[in-house]
Amino acid sequence: TLPSTLPAGFRAVAVGVDDVVMAGGLLQPGDLVDVVVSFQEADRDDPAAMVLLRSLQVLAVKGAMAAASSDQDREAQRRNNTVVLAVPKDKVPTLLLASEEGTLRLAVLASEDKAADDSDEEKKAKPVYYKDLFPSARAPAPRATPGQK
Repeated sequence: TLPSTLPAGFRAVAVGVDDVVMAGGLLQPGDLVDVVVSFQEADRDDPAAMVLLRSLQVLAVKGAMAAASSDQDREAQRRNNTVVLAVPKDKVPTLLLASEEGTLRLAVLASEDKAADDSDEEKKAKPVYYKDLFPSARAPAPRATPGQK
């Protein structure tokens, strides 16, 4: 059952998904994911994106806590477009607000990254702004003006 798979201090939170959000439809229970969010409306001139939460365990995909084994299971999963994540209880409001105000994507961690311990610096969320993706335009060089006669 879901409560028995949930680590202490965590809450099971369902996030609405489609195949794009859930890593191209390849996400499986037991995977670890980073939750990435983008905000379009925060500042229309400068949308932002950031890694919101790191290394969350996927508890269930499309209502199943294990991979679908039969055609009947796959058919039932088509009707449930959610992924259930184990979220630290103090981060539940953060995830809720981000899912309401932004667009979520789940980024699967590589097997080697699962064992790696992220530094505190890496764990801090640093937004990336649209304007940061492009080099700033250089100011035109001042033109020499002819002296007055």
